[in-house]
Amino acid sequence: MELGQSLQDQRMNDQALQVYNKAIEQVSKDPPRPYVHAANAYKASRDFRSAELMLKQASQLAPSDQSIRRQLAAVVAQNLLDNLQEAPKRK
Repeated sequence: MELGQSLQDQRMNDQALQVYNKAIEQVSKDPPRPYVHAANAYKASRDFRSAELMLKQASQLAPSDQSIRRQLAAVVAQNLLDNLQEAPKRK
């Protein structure tokens, strides 16, 4: 934001607008990030069910984010595989 203000002070408004627009994009993308980071931590500890829940939250906050959707699909698949592998152990 300081860079944008500095550019505005120098009457470089087009460049300032680029900085501000980038800041707006980052702010609007930020809300799902904590969920994505939590999901990554759950995946690292092989808790795919919790990772799936976190990514579903992130997906609701950013429904057009294809990266989140891909991660969610991968975790859902991993969760299904884990459940199938555990099924024989339960019997």
